[in-house]
Amino acid sequence: MIDQIHTYIFMHFPRCSGTSLKNAIFRNFDKFPYRITGKKRVRYEGKVEKNVKLLAPGHIWYGIHKICEAPCSYFGLMRNPVDRVISSYYYLLESVSNKPDWNKYITNMNLESWVDDNYGFGTDNIQVRMLNESLQFGKTESYCSVNWLGKPPKPITEKHFNNAIHNISERFCAFDILERRERFLDKLQNILKVKIENRIVNTTVGGKGTSQHIRNKIAKRDKWDMRLYEYVRDKMR
Repeated sequence: MIDQIHTYIFMHFPRCSGTSLKNAIFRNFDKFPYRITGKKRVRYEGKVEKNVKLLAPGHIWYGIHKICEAPCSYFGLMRNPVDRVISSYYYLLESVSNKPDWNKYITNMNLESWVDDNYGFGTDNIQVRMLNESLQFGKTESYCSVNWLGKPPKPITEKHFNNAIHNISERFCAFDILERRERFLDKLQNILKVKIENRIVNTTVGGKGTSQHIRNKIAKRDKWDMRLYEYVRDKMR
């Protein structure tokens, strides 16, 4: 099946070192037509043409394969959700100097109060959600803000969790956890038939130094992402 794939779609979960990974891979694809312009997210209307080899339109939702004209497959790395959420908070703190409109999301909030209120894309379990087309919510307005369009995000069920596993198994040529990125890159370069020399992945802030109380709170709130992370870590070896 892999030999028949022509278009590869990068599934970029927020705060999972996707920018570093994308840059390392795209460096070897300068002669291929792909739909990306700098760091700008690309919105697709209609179809992704057959000549597109590598597709990385940003924090996409699962389902973009439906508008690809050529046979296609996804690839991506997921992250321990506790570390991902903590990284999101500190990313906002570091970014408010050049994105002052983000300040309203973290004003007078420490990490725990931010976890209790709002994080990531304004919802929890973002990695499981992004793997379920039916759970797509509202309109993403910024890294930390969502216009709900009058509707709250849908609750996640066991069916959605199982569907995330199914989509990974059926539609991804390479998928792993961030801690096993070396193995992931070895597999990916064999699939893409390019040499990925830069293996430095910028994970920035993780969960080190955070109290166990806060870590437990994040793990409980992100229980579906925790289950998916543990499944990929333990079952997909």
